[in-house]
Amino acid sequence: MKNFDHDRQRRATRPASERTFVLGGETFMLRARVPANVMTQLDEITSGQVSPGRVLDIVTGVVTDMVEPPGGEKWRELVARGAEEDPLTLADVIDVVQWLIENETNIPTSEPSPSGDGSVNPVPGAPLTDASPSPALTPTNSPVDVFSGQPTPG
Repeated sequence: MKNFDHDRQRRATRPASERTFVLGGETFMLRARVPANVMTQLDEITSGQVSPGRVLDIVTGVVTDMVEPPGGEKWRELVARGAEEDPLTLADVIDVVQWLIENETNIPTSEPSPSGDGSVNPVPGAPLTDASPSPALTPTNSPVDVFSGQPTPG
């Protein structure tokens, strides 16, 4: 029998070290249990119809709801920092949101890089055979980009 209460309890008792992050000199801890509706606030962002200022407002609400107090206040202070005060960048905000989502859901937010079929072909579209050596291994008078097989400027 599947016991979802057991799974919920296990998630709720994760060690603090697994739920803690530091940003801007402040320490934050993910709540042991985040209500499901908190994550749905991000849906508005993915619609693509939101201004950058509104995105920051939504993210601030999500972060505030996902971290233990007084983390929400600390987050708002970080967001309000001016340029001379080591402000948060958009990259910082995105990294935090991705980490929070992955940590809460145990689902990666980005797809893994596609792996090839195992063959090595430095020139797209050009077949490699025993009779034709790899362009990357063929001596030339100009350097060749090993990824495209094209001469490099220079």
